[in-house]
Amino acid sequence: VILGYFCFVRYGYWYLLGIIVLLSGIYVLFMRRYFHLHIQKGK
Repeated sequence: VILGYFCFVRYGYWYLLGIIVLLSGIYVLFMRRYFHLHIQKGK
């Protein structure tokens, strides 16, 4: 049971890290696209 719990905790941390990285990547791409369009409108 302890080994299963340890594996679950480790998998949970990797899952949480993956979600954070994924959301960060989407946020960066969205901001980059919005900033690029904003710069084009400025010109």
